[in-house]
Amino acid sequence: MTVMNGIEFLSKLREDPKNKKIIILVMTTSDDVKDKQDAYNYNIMGYIIKGEVIDDVPESILMIKAYMKLIQE
Repeated sequence: MTVMNGIEFLSKLREDPKNKKIIILVMTTSDDVKDKQDAYNYNIMGYIIKGEVIDDVPESILMIKAYMKLIQE
């Protein structure tokens, strides 16, 4: 099975017109500016670096929900 990175996955996903409007929030370990720009080029909703997310999973989920609510206003 071929392994692909997140940017390759986004590229493949967005090839299908049915997937153009899927809301995607990227969670990654990469803080590379080029990776972030490449991801936003595929019309993602947000880019969160995993190291910046609170280690406690329930708190992380609440943070993501608050982020989504904020950007949808």
